[in-house]
Amino acid sequence: MATSSADPTRFGMSEKNSALVNSFSFPFLKALTWAKGCGPGEEVDINDMSDFVYARQSSLRIILAPRDLPAASGVEWVSVFNKYLSIPDEFVSERTQNVAHSFGNKETDDGSNCAWFHWLCKNINAQKNTETGDWEIHNPNHDPTLGTEMQANADYSWWRSGFFLKYKPRLQQNQSLGSQDTLVSVSDEQEHITLVCFGAPWEMEQRFRGLLASPAWEDILRDPYILFNIVLDELFLHMDHIAWDLSKVFGGMEVKTLSTAKYPGEAAAAINFVALHNTAKHTIYLIEGFNAILTTLDALRATHKHNHSDMKPSALISNTQAAFRHRKSLFQSSHLRLTSLEKRMQNLISLSFNLVTQQDSRILQVDSQLMKTIATMTLLFLPATTVATIFSSQFFVFGNGDGSGDGSASAGGSGGSGASHITVSGVFWLFWVIAVPLTAAVVGVGWWYYSKARRELIDQRQPMRTKKKRGTLFVESV
Repeated sequence: MATSSADPTRFGMSEKNSALVNSFSFPFLKALTWAKGCGPGEEVDINDMSDFVYARQSSLRIILAPRDLPAASGVEWVSVFNKYLSIPDEFVSERTQNVAHSFGNKETDDGSNCAWFHWLCKNINAQKNTETGDWEIHNPNHDPTLGTEMQANADYSWWRSGFFLKYKPRLQQNQSLGSQDTLVSVSDEQEHITLVCFGAPWEMEQRFRGLLASPAWEDILRDPYILFNIVLDELFLHMDHIAWDLSKVFGGMEVKTLSTAKYPGEAAAAINFVALHNTAKHTIYLIEGFNAILTTLDALRATHKHNHSDMKPSALISNTQAAFRHRKSLFQSSHLRLTSLEKRMQNLISLSFNLVTQQDSRILQVDSQLMKTIATMTLLFLPATTVATIFSSQFFVFGNGDGSGDGSASAGGSGGSGASHITVSGVFWLFWVIAVPLTAAVVGVGWWYYSKARRELIDQRQPMRTKKKRGTLFVESV
């Protein structure tokens, strides 16, 4: 039914292109149709409105349509299609916003009931590397001509579908006809059931085609929500397959890292943090998709229960409710597996950073050994350097016995003519007066600083924390 919030111009449906409905062609539309008393169902191509009218005469029809993306220019087939089926604006608005979760139901102007939901899920393309034997994620949409570097395990593809169900509700048995309440004997079957699948996976289309020759399709006439149960079953198989592929990719990375963890240097060099980050990102997106579909399933199940609350209980309705509960348990099972996978990824990321830290620590240890080697070599040559420095100073004067000198004490021979001798300066004592106290001061300061730092390290070995209890602040050891 029309509402004041409807805005047809927002979705590109103007009066001008509304007039083109009868002459518009629909690209790539197929319909699976069933009619009471006409034997098996049939698959027809919908090329124009005449084919669409023919398909509309059936009791049940499933329309397989491409993704409802807006056209680049001209009249959008999506707008014309939505106009003809009276698809609510809410459904189109959710499509334009690329919502991850939505479920809605309402009554249209012609008295039909409709329900819909959108599905958005991360997709990955996992392939096994023939050279290494590892599972890897490949991005089929990557264009090497753009000159951008391909990130490891990057994949930017998504699955997006929309499902719209419309049917005429059954007549109530105590229905008011005119001015009297009359007991009406009617069938419990619905009229003109239509399910539109926008961008459904190929496996789902094949599942619906399998109903063409099956007599089980007549159950759908009594409970149209069986179609949603089939949709949810195929979505679970698809999402669960993606979850297992993601687990295979991460499993190889985990085994490789753990097998080399005892060699931190080798393990740190082999870790691909870009691949690990992209894999973790895909897991987060996939968990979001499972949370969304679980929320959708809860809303769908509640709506189905409400729609049949005032009707006579039947085994078919109960079975549909049981099927919804079973689907929920399956989605929850895969969701738990992904949650566990996410925690394993967090552990592996922590281990990877620890391995890199250990490798950096080993490098620092090597640098420390080099510094010790340099210090040892310096100490080895320091005495000789000191002696050479002292003897090259003015405290010692080497003479040839020519009588030159400053009157200082002679450390040489008797001073015969032409004899070599060493003259010691009279202020040589000044060297020791300065050098000895200065050396003692440097050694003392260094030893004091080392002792102080060592005591602080020992005292703070146990981390401390403050804890307030009953108004009293005290220190507690961890």
